[in-house]
Order: sequence, then C-alpha cells, then structure tokens
Amino acid sequence: MTRTVNHLVALGSGAIHIVRQVVAEPQNPAMLFSAEKDSTAMAHLAIRAFYPGILPFLLLYVGSTWEFRSPIEFRDAFASKHGLRLIPHANEEGRAAGINPFDHGERYTAIMRTEPLKAALDAGEYDIISGGDRRDEEKSRAKERIVSIRNAAHAWEPRQQGPEIWKLDNARLAKGHATRVLPLSNWTATDICTYALFNDIELALLYYAAPRPVAERSAPSSRSWITARWGSFLASERLSVTSASARSAAGR
Repeated sequence: MTRTVNHLVALGSGAIHIVRQVVAEPQNPAMLFSAEKDSTAMAHLAIRAFYPGILPFLLLYVGSTWEFRSPIEFRDAFASKHGLRLIPHANEEGRAAGINPFDHGERYTAIMRTEPLKAALDAGEYDIISGGDRRDEEKSRAKERIVSIRNAAHAWEPRQQGPEIWKLDNARLAKGHATRVLPLSNWTATDICTYALFNDIELALLYYAAPRPVAERSAPSSRSWITARWGSFLASERLSVTSASARSAAGR
C-alpha cells in the first residue's frame, strides 16, 4: 500500500510540475478535456497545480456529435463546479451531412474528430495544448517527449524539438509552431484509475457499473437493424455539443 501511495504521489507531483512549467511562457494555452477518465484526472491535477488561483487556460472540448448523455452532463457540471471556462467545438458540416460511425467507418473518426480538433486549435490560435495521451496507449505515443513540437499543420516535428536538460521541459516555440504537452505520458490506465480512487475523484457515470442495453453480436450488424432496435435509446442518450453548451452557458 505504501509503495502504491508513493508511486501515485511521484506521478502526481511530476504532472503538476509539468503543467506549471509549460504555462510560464506561452501566449494562449489550452487544455483538451473530453470528460473521460484521463482528461478528468489531468484537469484535477491542473486545478491542484494552481490552487487557490484559477486555471490560466481554458478547457477545449471537441465532440463527435455521437457522445452519450452522461459524459456531456459531467463535462458541464465539472466546468461549472470549478469555475472553468469551457469551449465546445464540433464539425457542424459533418453533422449536417449525417456522418456517422455506422456508415462511414474510419472516415468518421477523421472527419468528426481529427479535423474538428485541428480546426478548433486554428480558430483559437492556441500555442500550448495539454492533452491526456499516455505512452502505453500506442507505439507512436512512446516516441514522443512530454513536450511535443507540432508544425502549422499540427504534425509532429521531432527535428524541431529543443534541447532539454535535467527535468526541464522546453516549450519555447519557433514561429508557426505549437506544442502538445502530455503531463500523463508516463502514466498507465491502472495509474489513472488508482489515482482517481485514492483521491476520491468523481468520474462520468459511464465509468460506473449500471444496468445498460447491449447489442447481440451474432445478429446482423447493418445500421438499419441497429437503428430499429436501439434507435430510441440512442436518441435519448445522444446530445449535441451545441445544445449541451447552450444549457451550460444558461446555467452559468
């Protein structure tokens, strides 16, 4: 137990150090917030880093328009509880065109998540963007430093990475460049869950056990079957970024 606590304390202290260090020089920082467990833990660490002051950056939420109700509600409640500025963004053209994960497969991710993220970063002209990516998620993440330089097209530029000595993260930028900062890079999924448990961090309801509808995998997987069987459930659970942000703004 003591070893686990010490491990979590070390991870938390390291992440707080990173968050404080990289916002010392940027002009327009932002933190990506998806209301998932990783981004929720990262936001809590950021709040701890600057307590009792307010965060010196906003939260940026990029939705696919196919989110469930509980993460959206949790997102708005979290921002309201901690007095955080939240900016939601979505691909409205893709929404109008009916882009969905059933008919468009991998194109859906690119059109409704990757491209809207780039558009949101361009619109806000953010130079330091903190994200909850972890090295254990995929091999490409393991190659990146905690401070990862991106060019104007948001592509990783390892050759433009500045020198870093000791535990100092270099967030100095050349013109046209931005930086993706990964405070949770050295964490694992187990670390995230254990940290949330030890610190009594509330997560979105989807992370807790509850009776929920499921689909039979052996049945036909066509969209018509899914819509016929689960259409009412999806309609009740889906909540657009626009309507959710409007309710959030009205509540504040």
